[in-house]
Parts: sequence; C-alpha cells; structure tokens
Amino acid sequence: TTTTAAAAAAAGDDKDADATVLALCKPAHRIVVCVEQAREWEQCDMLRFARQFDPKSDRSLFVYTRFHELVRSFQGTRELNSYLTKAGPEGKFFFVTLGDAARLAALHDADMELLEQMQYDLRYERSVGAPGLRRYLINVTFRKYQEIVPEILKSLRTFKHNSDDNFRRIQIQIGSMDSYKLRAVANTYVMDFLQSIEKLAIGTLEGNPAQNGQTLDEEKRAQGGEWLDANYRPIRFSAADWGIAGWDSKLYGGQQIERLLNEFHTLVRRIDMPAASVDDVATAGGPFRLHGTGGGAGANLAWAASDVAQKAAQRSFRPLIEQLFARAVYIMERQVGIVDKMLDTKRKMGARKAGQRAFSGGGGVFGGPPAGGIGGGG
Repeated sequence: TTTTAAAAAAAGDDKDADATVLALCKPAHRIVVCVEQAREWEQCDMLRFARQFDPKSDRSLFVYTRFHELVRSFQGTRELNSYLTKAGPEGKFFFVTLGDAARLAALHDADMELLEQMQYDLRYERSVGAPGLRRYLINVTFRKYQEIVPEILKSLRTFKHNSDDNFRRIQIQIGSMDSYKLRAVANTYVMDFLQSIEKLAIGTLEGNPAQNGQTLDEEKRAQGGEWLDANYRPIRFSAADWGIAGWDSKLYGGQQIERLLNEFHTLVRRIDMPAASVDDVATAGGPFRLHGTGGGAGANLAWAASDVAQKAAQRSFRPLIEQLFARAVYIMERQVGIVDKMLDTKRKMGARKAGQRAFSGGGGVFGGPPAGGIGGGG
C-alpha cells in the first residue's frame, strides 16, 4: 500500500489533517510518498513530519515538485550541486516537474537539458524526473511483493490445515448425531443429573462447599433478608443465640434444607400467638349458640374457641410458611447450577484421564515398564 502525504506551505497547520495522515502512515507495511514543492531545505517540512512515523526513513520517499523553477533560481553549478548534496540518501528523493500526462516527457527533457547546461552532479540523474520515480515505485513494490509471498503462503497453509481439522471435527459431530446416539447421550445426562441431585440431598463434597455453599446470612441476603411477621415487620434474632444448627457453615442441598427447617422450627416455637378476646369468641359463637338454641352452650363455646384459635394460627403462621416455601424453592433451584458445575468437572476429569491413558499406553519410556516387567529375569 502506498500513502501520499501532501503538504502546502506548512504541514502542521491543519491538526485534523495531520492526525489523519499519521494514522494512515503508521502501519509498518506501507510505503509513504511525501510530496511538497521544491525550495530551500530550511523551508521544507515533509522530512521533519515523516520522522514522526518513520524515524529512519526506511519506508519514506520524498518527491519535490516544480523543480524547474528552483533550478532556474540557482546562480551556478556549485550552488546547484550543493543543494542536491543536502537532499539526503540517494534513491530516497526525487525532483520532478509535473503537468499533463502528455507533457510529462517534454517537461522531463526540459529539466534534464537545464541541469546539463548547469553541469549538475551525474550521481543524481536517477533522482530527476517522473520516469525515475515510476521505476523506483515499481521496483520497491515488486520487492515488497516478493518478500510477503512466503508469509502469505505460510498463512494459507495454516488456514487450510485448521480448516481441514475443523471440517473433520464437524464430520465426526454430524456422524454422532444419530437419533439413537442422541437418545443415549440424553439418557446418560439425565441419569447423571438425577444422581448428582440425590448426592446433594444426601450429602457430598463434589459440589465444592467452599465455593458453592452458603452461610445462613448469605442465604438470607440472597433471598430478601429477615423473616417477616403477620404485619410484615422483620423478626430479628441472633442465629447463634437461638442455637440454629450450621448457621455459620457453607451448606448446599439437603444440609441447607435441614438448616432451613431447623430455623423455621425454632422461630415458630418462639413466636407468641396473639391472645383471643372474649369478644372474638362471642362473635364466633353467634347469637343463637350463645343462648343455647339448638344445642348445648358449652359445646358451642368450645367450637367458637377452636375457630378463633385456627384463624389466629393462620394469621400468625401462614406468612412464615409462605416464606419457608420460597426459601426452599430457592435452595432447590441453586442445586441445578451446582450440578452443572459437578458434571462439568466430571467431564474434564474424564477427558484428562483419557489423555493420560493415551499418553501412557505405549509402554517403554512414557508408557511404564515393558511387558517383561521390572528387573528382567533371574
């Protein structure tokens, strides 16, 4: 890729344009052609500008236009050759006089005629005119092309190798997508999943309690906080003081359910039932029952007291039971993620063991002792 950086009187006037040019010139694979009007070297800007992205001028080319006008301003051969000597390394700069395509050859001939009249240094003959610039760009581009071809071939071979591997892997996957094989895989996964759920319910360390377990405080924070009474006021208590089993242990599965039930049982035993008033009992018994109509007054009052107690128990315990149910559902849902991690770990261990068996199955140096055993015969 060839990038042309053109500058007017000053290359640094337009900061946005400079930023764009720098962004285009920074890639190391690009040949940068810097173009500006030929004038005294102290007034030229492109060489200083190019050092921002190409300090050694390894890939920069400098083209100075309107060269004919500059040559006519020199007083003699010494001044001309002194100017050419200060241009820089040979082959990195060109002096041209540009015009219409039809006039390029004539303009080049005019430049060369003027230079010959002033007896210029013939070492710079190839640096004068558009033909020399064209030859240089063709040669550099072709050399870059030759340098990059081996890398391209290497990349293509690597890409082809990777594509062939992916194709074979996809073919194997497609071949394994038989309905019977898929059913067998699904059945195996379901059985492994159910067995893992059973292990969590009974008790197992495969789920990594330190990572996936929860203390009682962590469980409450994840599920909304403290217990709430019938009036939706938080019931605050110290699990350690109340003797909740495993309150500071990281648990999951059946052990976490057991801790939840222990907490609920302790909480229910410590909650006071609201006292029933005589008015509640009288209202529950009704007017006829209070006067003994249709049956014994004592029996009616006992029925009314039982009804009042039932309603009070519902008001006190139903919110707690609903919270108990929500916490239990949360604990059971957590087991799905834990089982996924357990099965993933199991698959990785199986793959690792299979790789170790393949590595050690050849015998000899890596495969253990040969068939004759250790120590040979006696």
